[in-house]
Amino acid sequence: MTEFDGSIGSILANLFSDSGGNRFFITSVVVTMFIFSYTTADLFMNNREIVEYTLKEKEWKIYFDMQTETLEHTEIWKDEETKVIQFYMDDVEILEGYRIGMINVSILPDADSNGGILDPLSQCDSIGANIIKRTGEEDGLFAQWEDQRNVLSGQDSSCQIIDLFLSVYPNFDGENVTYEAANEFQALQQWREDNWGHGVLEIEVDLDVNTVEPGPFATDDEEEITIVVEVHTFFATANLIN
Repeated sequence: MTEFDGSIGSILANLFSDSGGNRFFITSVVVTMFIFSYTTADLFMNNREIVEYTLKEKEWKIYFDMQTETLEHTEIWKDEETKVIQFYMDDVEILEGYRIGMINVSILPDADSNGGILDPLSQCDSIGANIIKRTGEEDGLFAQWEDQRNVLSGQDSSCQIIDLFLSVYPNFDGENVTYEAANEFQALQQWREDNWGHGVLEIEVDLDVNTVEPGPFATDDEEEITIVVEVHTFFATANLIN
């Protein structure tokens, strides 16, 4: 053992000059390094497993809670008259977090004006209806105008309701779906887009009054028509399947 003068060199010299101390020191260093290496490797493996699980595509069930808001407009049409009725989607009361998925439109003729005691010669009138396609930002409606499910026009002369349909939100049909995604946020991301359904819905309706022959009893030259718009909204949630 060398003479101790308090310096680091003296400390190390005295430490390594003792064989017992050497063995203790080396053993301690080896054990410490082993424990540190094992802990680091274990932590790395755990983190790797967590990362792999996080990035792995998992199967999610997407559920849609549906709400329906109704707009209605009733007006009298004259014979051979065409009118365009506007429905502003801003007037629809949409719950927080819900989005417009699709729109149903029903054109209801006035049953009382299609034949009766006061006008026995009256027949069912011919009614035509169209959802006008407008895609401009100012006066249009953001919707899936090219969707094959759309029914944008209809006509009837037998006193029946005319039903029209417009798909609004991409790939939405009201049915629950299964989707693969790494996490819940990604699974729901495609169902949280804004702007779809914003704008003005325009319905064009024309009337052609049908009467057998003009005469003293033929008074049917107009008809009251009601337009009912059902706006279907949805809120999406996701449940992990596996």
